[in-house]
Amino acid sequence: MFELHPYRAIRRRAPEEASRREQIGNWVYRPPGGESLADVAVRVRGFLDELDAVAAGEQVLLVTHDAVVVSLRYILDGLGAPVPDSLEPVPNASVSQWRREGDRLALRVWGSVDHLTVGERDG
Repeated sequence: MFELHPYRAIRRRAPEEASRREQIGNWVYRPPGGESLADVAVRVRGFLDELDAVAAGEQVLLVTHDAVVVSLRYILDGLGAPVPDSLEPVPNASVSQWRREGDRLALRVWGSVDHLTVGERDG
């Protein structure tokens, strides 16, 4: 319902939903017919378990939406990680990277747009 819509457009189109989202936060807000970031994180957690079973130790490239990238960071940062509402946004077409350190994946790059031209970064 609100995917890829600027916040001002959401506020005009559905002010009650925009207010509800503000009150409870993006992490748990579930739009009508949609899923919350917390819901996405549950799916991502299951995906990571499956991925570990079939590609343990391998390099993996994921091309995905920002909600999945934010969920990955939340899960991989572990217990006590800040709720994604407090994370800086992930720019469109950005690159985030994790590297294995022992038995965990450590964040190396978050939302880099260095590969984009200045014009591509703005638009």
